[in-house]
Amino acid sequence: MTKLIEHREKLAKNMHSSFFGCFAQQNSEAFLIINDLLNYYNFSNIIEIGTHDCGMSTLFSLYCLNSQTPAVCENQTEPTLYKNKTHHKSLKRFYTFDIEERDLGSINLIEKMGAVFEKKDCFEYEKEISNLIKKNGRTLLLCDGGDKPKEINTFCKYLKSGDVIMGHDFFFGKNEEDKFLGKTWHGKELEFNDVKESFNEHGISPIFREDFDKVAWLCAIKN
Repeated sequence: MTKLIEHREKLAKNMHSSFFGCFAQQNSEAFLIINDLLNYYNFSNIIEIGTHDCGMSTLFSLYCLNSQTPAVCENQTEPTLYKNKTHHKSLKRFYTFDIEERDLGSINLIEKMGAVFEKKDCFEYEKEISNLIKKNGRTLLLCDGGDKPKEINTFCKYLKSGDVIMGHDFFFGKNEEDKFLGKTWHGKELEFNDVKESFNEHGISPIFREDFDKVAWLCAIKN
């Protein structure tokens, strides 16, 4: 293990790692893998339950702001203009919910970038969040609040075909837990059996396990 990777793992164990100055309770590789997901699917609506330190929120806010900012060049043959033909330049919106305002400066920053932050209990705000999920376009819903199993079981029924739901602090089963402990950002808060019944009922299946298992995220799609 190189010194840089060793230092990265040390930061993750301290529960707050930084990705370009965005502090989050994440394995650093999670930022890269979620970016791969954004490259793979064209999401129009990104909804996060659990804003916390705004680390992930800041990156999603920047992503959605960039989606509304077309590339403009003096020279119309400039290769930079190719960006406008990608799905990243189609309109995207970001919404994030938490019961606390933990980092006021970062919340102010993401709101300036166009994010919608709501200091509300997601379960009391169920109808409004369900309406956001149902908006036109593919939705990405990230469940990273205080009760991930309840969040997933509550909101997965509102997913449209093709929508993606994710849950943090995840391991697939009891026999999977040990491989995360002390090695990556491990999860004790969400196990697949917690949501299996809801997934079966609503036609939702895990995807990209080889990528997301190692960073303690569940990623699944509505069929």
